[in-house]
Formats: sequence, C-alpha cells, structure tokens
Amino acid sequence: MPRESARARELTSEAVEIARSIGDRYTLALALNKFGWLAMDAGESAEAQRVLEQNLPLWRELNDLFTENTTLQRLAMLAMDAARFADALALWERCTAIYRLLGSSTEQAAKTLHEVAISARLAGNVNRAIEACDESLTLYQSLGKQLEVAAVTASLGHLHRQRGATAMAAVAFAESLRTFRSLDSDLFVAIPLTGLGGIAFDERRRALVRRWNSVHVSELQVAGRPAFAAERIG
Repeated sequence: MPRESARARELTSEAVEIARSIGDRYTLALALNKFGWLAMDAGESAEAQRVLEQNLPLWRELNDLFTENTTLQRLAMLAMDAARFADALALWERCTAIYRLLGSSTEQAAKTLHEVAISARLAGNVNRAIEACDESLTLYQSLGKQLEVAAVTASLGHLHRQRGATAMAAVAFAESLRTFRSLDSDLFVAIPLTGLGGIAFDERRRALVRRWNSVHVSELQVAGRPAFAAERIG
C-alpha cells in the first residue's frame, strides 16, 4: 500500500475512534464512509463492502438521504465489479427511489436509470432494463445531452439483441454510431461497433446452422429416414 494511502487510513481510523468517544454520530458516519472509500481505492472490495454496509443504518438514523444514496452507489459499483448483477440492480433501484424522493437533478436521475438498465440487462431482467433505458433516454433528450443519448441508445441495442429483435438492435446501434461520430467521440465508437459486430456474428452463426440442418436433412432423406429425425440446433 502506498505511504500516502496508509497514512490516510491511519488518520481516518483515528477520526472514527474520536467520533465514537465523543458520541458524534455524523462525524462517525462520514469517517466510516471515508474508510470504505479508501478500501475501495486499495482494491480491498470485501472490506469496503463490509464497512459501507454497516454504515448504511447510521445514515438512515441521521436521515441523510443524500449521503445514504452516495453510499448505495459505491456498494452498487462493488457489486457490479464482482459480477453480482442482481445485487447491483437492487442497489441502483434504491438509488433511483431516493433521487425521486429528493427531487434530484434530471441529469443525475437519467444517469442512475442508465445504471439500472445496465445492471438489469446483465441480471437477465430485460423488461426492466428496457423500461429504465427508455426513461433515461427521454430525460437525456430533454436535456439535449447527445453523448449520453448515444450511450443509452447503444444500451438499447444490446437489449434488443439479447431478446432477439435483431432489426431493432441494428437500428439502435447504427443511430448510436452515427451520433458518436458526429460528436468526434472516437473513445465511444467501439460500443455500437461491438454491437453491430455481434449481430453479424449472430447472423453468420444462424446461416451456418441452417446450412448444417439442410445438409443433415438431405443425408437422412437419402438414407431413407424421415427429415424430422434431424436434431434441430437452431
């Protein structure tokens, strides 16, 4: 651990003990959050999760919804990094509920809804993912945030592909790609390009399956066996 990080953790631990000794619960909650963030930065995910989860009830007692939401976001990031997508979805949903309660900025709500969509897709909840994507897209469009609109549109493309709606996926990816290029956002162009490449791969695979089935059926017919005896793989 770098010397600066070790020193920061020492000072934060000291702040935790002082806050506990004088009964300052707000400072204690802040210090514990800081300790969790330092653990995240050090790659100690399990320790970060333990500290932040233990600190959540304290924020609720203090009725500090804003900082509780910040803590939930950190926990959601940890869940995503660990591929615990269902857990991440539940956490992002809680963040969304708090933002609605607080009446937070439209941009922040749109960003959180996009995170809901991404985690929902990875968790296999396609319907919720599409719903969240549509809401996020509407909010970003109302703000004129073209870059974010393109990113959410690419996410919609992945969702359409996941549910087998190839034509809709291709349209979404093409639209996203066109917007990214118009904004000279080369860093993000790979997102829709990957989606379009995936569609091409899917189509190639289906073509090979159809060809294999056709050849196999022909061989069965020549051998005098009924065509439906061929095992369908696509």
